[in-house]
Amino acid sequence: MNSPAPVVRPKDEVVFERDHFQCVYCGFDGRSFKGWAFLQVDHFRPTSRGGSDELTNLVTSCMLCNHMKGA
Repeated sequence: MNSPAPVVRPKDEVVFERDHFQCVYCGFDGRSFKGWAFLQVDHFRPTSRGGSDELTNLVTSCMLCNHMKGA
């Protein structure tokens, strides 16, 4: 019996584009080059708590919100 193929995490740009280059938590606008440098992809439900690398579990976050959220 074959096991299902692993989920390949989408490229960060795919998540940023979907979220309009804005932090989903605080609304930080990362559309400029300087702003874009502060964006990260966050697991809405952390992988340590069963979250996946599927696009539906990934969101755009600024560095500050991502670090404040933690795991």
